Amino acid sequence: MAKLNINFRKYHRALLSEVLPFELPIIFNNDGFFLLHEHQDKKSLIHDLYKKIFCDHHVISQSIPYSYTVYKTENSVRHISIPHPRIQIQACQFLEKYDSLLIKLLTKGQETSLRYPHKISSTVYENNRLEKKYKFKSGQIIENNDDKTTQYYVSYFSYNYSRIYQYYNSNEFLEFEKKFKHLWITDIANCFDSIYTHSISWSITKNRAYAKKHTSNASIFNEFDKLMQRSNYNETNGIIIGWEISRIFSEVILQEIDRKVISLLEEKNLSFGNDSIFKRYVDDYFIYGNDVYKLEVIHSVLSSILHDFKLNLNENKFTKLTRPFVTPQSIAVENLFSILDNFKKEIYEERKFFNSNLKMKALIRNIKIIAQSQEANYSNIINLAVNKICNDSLQALLSKKNQFKDRNNLLNSILLYMKVAAYLISIAPHVRACNKFLLLCQQSLEFSSEEDFDRVDDFKNEIFLLLKELSKSNKNNNKNYLNNLNFLVGLTILQDDYKLSGNDIKNIFSNEGFASLNYLEIISIIFYIKNDSEYLEIHRAVQKNIQSKLEKITKESLLENTHDILLVLDCLSCPYLDIALRKEIATKLNVFFKFTLKNIQNMSESDFAIFNHNWFVNWDDFSFLRTLVKQQLYSKNKMVYTFSAE
Repeated sequence: MAKLNINFRKYHRALLSEVLPFELPIIFNNDGFFLLHEHQDKKSLIHDLYKKIFCDHHVISQSIPYSYTVYKTENSVRHISIPHPRIQIQACQFLEKYDSLLIKLLTKGQETSLRYPHKISSTVYENNRLEKKYKFKSGQIIENNDDKTTQYYVSYFSYNYSRIYQYYNSNEFLEFEKKFKHLWITDIANCFDSIYTHSISWSITKNRAYAKKHTSNASIFNEFDKLMQRSNYNETNGIIIGWEISRIFSEVILQEIDRKVISLLEEKNLSFGNDSIFKRYVDDYFIYGNDVYKLEVIHSVLSSILHDFKLNLNENKFTKLTRPFVTPQSIAVENLFSILDNFKKEIYEERKFFNSNLKMKALIRNIKIIAQSQEANYSNIINLAVNKICNDSLQALLSKKNQFKDRNNLLNSILLYMKVAAYLISIAPHVRACNKFLLLCQQSLEFSSEEDFDRVDDFKNEIFLLLKELSKSNKNNNKNYLNNLNFLVGLTILQDDYKLSGNDIKNIFSNEGFASLNYLEIISIIFYIKNDSEYLEIHRAVQKNIQSKLEKITKESLLENTHDILLVLDCLSCPYLDIALRKEIATKLNVFFKFTLKNIQNMSESDFAIFNHNWFVNWDDFSFLRTLVKQQLYSKNKMVYTFSAE
C-alpha cells in the first residue's frame, strides 16, 4: 500500500467525491467543473462565464435538483437527485468552513454510530491486478494542473465502516455475538424523505423550545439547514437522496436521537452497554441484548424518540435473531458463493463447451433457487451474483488466460458468464452490477483484440447483441431507466464495427419518441450517434427538442433549475451539435450573464472553439476503462444503495 499527500486546503475536491450520487450516467462527472474551479484565476472567456454563473455573490434562495429513478427492488425504485452546481459549490464552501468541527462533533457519536466521518481522508491507493496491468492506480492524486488530478478523489472523509458488509465481517460484530444472545435488526422508514431539516437545530441546542426561539443563530447547524433547504426547492420536509452531504446531515440528527435514547434508557435503569446495546449504520439499527424484555424497552424508546423527530421505524423490516447471528440473507450469500466458486472451478478447465447452453441454464436455475429461498432479498442476491460473476471473469482474463492451450476456450468461458450476467441483470438491474458488467465487456474486447483468436468477430457480435438487448430492456419501466442509457453509451466500446439502427435507438426510449427527451436522454443519444450521417433524422429530432427547451429557458431557470443549467452548458460544449444551435446558446448566455463577447453569430467555427470546454460530459476524450475503474473504486469507499459483499 502506497500513500501520497494531498493538499487539504483544496476543499473543492469535494466536487469530485461528495456532491454527486454514485448512480450516474457513465459519461457524466464533475471533472470539467472541478478544473474550472481549480483554475478560476485564469483570465479567459470560459472562466468568466463560469464565475458569473456559479461564483458571484448572488445567493439563490432555492434550487431544483435534477431527479431520476434507479432500480431498488423488483417492486420499487429509488429517486436519486443531482443538486444544482451552485449548491455543490456552496457545499464545498460549507465543508471548508466546518469540516473540522463536523468531525469533532460526529466522532462523539461513536458509541452508537457505525458510519460517521472521523477524519479528512488522505490519499491512499493500492495496486490490484486489473489496475497494474492497465497502469491504473486506485486513489492516486497527482498535485498538478493536469486533468488527471481529477481521476481518483474517491472520498473527502474517512469512515470506520464505509460499507455495511464490513460491519458484518468485523471483530466488533463477533464480540457482540459472544456477549449477547439476541439481535434485533430494523431501520427507519423512508429516512431521507422524512427528515425535517429544522430538526438539526434541535441537535445543537438539545432543546426544541430553545431552538424555536433562537432560529437566527448563525451556527453550523443553521447554515447546514439552509444549505439542505436550498438544495431541494426550499423544502423543509425531506432531503435529497444521492450525495454524501445528505448522509452527513442525517448523521447529525440521528446521533442526537441516539443520545436521547440512551439518556431515557438510563432513566429507566437500563444500563447501556452492559444489559444491552444498539448500533446504527446510517438508518439501520442493530439492537443487542440478553433479555427480550429489555430489547422491547429499547425498541419502544427508540420508536418514541424517532417519532418526536417526525421519523418512524419500518414495521415491514424487522428481523429477530438468536445466536448464532446468521440472517437468511447471509445463508443465501454463502450458498450463492459456494455454487459460483464450484462453477468457476469447473468452467475454467481446458475443455470444449459443447453443452454450454445447458450449463448456463443450470447455473441460472440454481441462482434463482437460492435467491427465492430462506426469505432472502431476491434482488440483492441477484446483484451479488452478477458482481461475483463479473469479478471471476475479470480475474480469469488477467490471471488464468495462460492456462488455456486453446485460447478460444477462454473466450467461450467468458461469453458463457456474460450471458448469465446479462440474464440476471434483466431481472434485477442494480446500477453497480450493470457498471461492473460494462467493465467486463470493455476488458474482454480489449483482451480479444490483443490476442490471436479465431472467433474474435463472433465474440464481438455476441457482446453487441447482449448490450443491444439490455439497452432496450424494460424501456417503459422507470426501474431500468438509467441502465438503459448506460448500455446505449456502452455500445460505443465496439466502435464503428457494430451499430444500432435508427429504429433500434428509437426502441430504447418511450413510445413518445424524441419529442419529450430530458437532459440525461439527450446527452446519451448525442454521445452515441455523434454526427454520424446514418442517424441524421435522429440528430435533427434531438436538436429540435433542445431548441424547444432553449426557448423556455431564462436566467432565473439557469440559476435555479439543475436540469436547465446542465443541458445548456453540455450542449454549448458539444462538438456534435450544429454550430448554429451552439451559437444560439452562447448568445443567450451572453445576454443573461454579459461575459463581454460580441458578434457571437459571426464567429468562425475555429474561433467558437473557445466554448469547447467540457463541463459535465467529456465529449471528445472519454475513457471507458478510466471511468469504470474509478466507479469501482468509488463504490468501495461510499455507501451505495444496495447490499454488497465482495
